[in-house]
Amino acid sequence: MSKKLYSTLSGLKSMRRFSKVQRTCPYTNEYGIRDYKKKILIPIQKISNGRWIFKGRKFNKLSDINWRFC
Repeated sequence: MSKKLYSTLSGLKSMRRFSKVQRTCPYTNEYGIRDYKKKILIPIQKISNGRWIFKGRKFNKLSDINWRFC
């Protein structure tokens, strides 16, 4: 059984459906996770210093989002 390969924005192939946390704007602290299958960007909202919301769940660090979802 072969594994599904997804195409990234740079044209590379990845076995992951979702990317790791990526910075979407170089000037502001806006982050998101890319869904390579649906070709969309899922934003991560900043609540306060060190607090983040992703898909309705609260996190203290961006690395926690990588560990839970990616």
